[in-house]
Amino acid sequence: MAALNGNVIEINRGTSARSWRDWTNRHNIPSVTLAGVVPPGKRLVIVSPHPDDEILCAGGLLALATASQRECLLIAVTNGEASHPDSLAWSPSCLAAIRARETEIALSILHSGRIQIVRANLPDGCLNAAEPCIQSVLEKWLTPNDVVVCPWQNDGHPDHEAVARACFHVANDLDASLLQAPIWGWHACSPDEKLIDQSAALKLNFPREIWHRKKTAIHAFRSQLEPDPSTGAGPILPTHVLEHFYNPYEIFLRGCQ
Repeated sequence: MAALNGNVIEINRGTSARSWRDWTNRHNIPSVTLAGVVPPGKRLVIVSPHPDDEILCAGGLLALATASQRECLLIAVTNGEASHPDSLAWSPSCLAAIRARETEIALSILHSGRIQIVRANLPDGCLNAAEPCIQSVLEKWLTPNDVVVCPWQNDGHPDHEAVARACFHVANDLDASLLQAPIWGWHACSPDEKLIDQSAALKLNFPREIWHRKKTAIHAFRSQLEPDPSTGAGPILPTHVLEHFYNPYEIFLRGCQ
């Protein structure tokens, strides 16, 4: 077991990235362009439970959107301060500052460094209890003109699922578009479980340059990619988990819930 953002999550081999690539090909997930995801005139809003989630689930989309002059907003729900519990090397206050800086570096790699960032500063690892607060933040910032991207409702991480529920309720009330994206779900779930509805799935392909930028941007999150010598814990994001995000495309699920 490994600690992840204040919750205990099993970081074993999980489902391989190849299994999900085969699932994507087998079901012939329809490909869409940027305009099919974020139509001209719409604003892209990515709601990220922790720093790095926005890049893992939608880094390619974000790079394409900013390159096409779409208005973009990142709502950072927590500062990721609980990713290394009991660490002597990474205090919560240190992590909050470092992970915010890692996001800025990653966005600059994507050429998305000028997007608006709203930091909700809600407690990492406690978002189930803070769900009404998440909704309040979303109600303040979202509009009917938005395309909202958040983690998948069955992602296997309590913080991710709390954000997904809040996004669904507020987007539904506003009649805003909602797309969900698995993050830990790719690792924790199997295609055989049929939890992911392929009929709701969209595949956004991106060119080689964007693909390269996203992979480079992921590696800006050094705090999540290196072992913790003070506790002996391995990386939060080991190589076999990262492989799920090295594809030249991203999968989004329409609506959900």
